[in-house]
Amino acid sequence: MHNLLHGVPYFWTFHKVHHSITTMDWIANFRFHWMEHVFYKSAQFIPLAWLGADPKAMLCVFVLSIAPGHFNHSNLNTGPLYS
Repeated sequence: MHNLLHGVPYFWTFHKVHHSITTMDWIANFRFHWMEHVFYKSAQFIPLAWLGADPKAMLCVFVLSIAPGHFNHSNLNTGPLYS
């Protein structure tokens, strides 16, 4: 889905809000156009609901799906421990 947000011009009109800041850091993960989440969450949760997923499982999917975004934007040095 994230590749579509970058690659499809219609989706990019919404996703570019996320990239409009000068420094991409942890707070950038909270900067988004509301319509982007309509696309993103619909693509995640409508299929799960159609398949009859338990609401607790859907909550786990939600938490686990936002965690990588927070990590990716955290500016943590994740380089090798030994040089």
